[in-house]
Amino acid sequence: IIYLIQSDTNGEIFYKIGVTSKPINERISQLSTGNPGKLTLLYEFPSHNAYLLESTLHNHYSFKKVNGEWFSNIDIDEFKRTCSIFENVLHIVYEREEDTGLEPV
Repeated sequence: IIYLIQSDTNGEIFYKIGVTSKPINERISQLSTGNPGKLTLLYEFPSHNAYLLESTLHNHYSFKKVNGEWFSNIDIDEFKRTCSIFENVLHIVYEREEDTGLEPV
């Protein structure tokens, strides 16, 4: 599962783009340790290529990176569309690989 979590620390807003195979509440609980901000799950997206999609999303939003997997100014609706688009592209690329035995380009 790909997730988008918002951290609000005294009005300072950041977003974490991440991936987990655990229940999302368990992941939020882990992230709460050492994070002084209030964490809110904004979006979760099931993916067949979750780790690759997470990496793709990090690259796509790299210009908004604050630190590690934390970003600023993420538009939630745009993030949802981006997840769907990239998931479809990854599906096409890796479906082609399975069908033909060719490596992705």
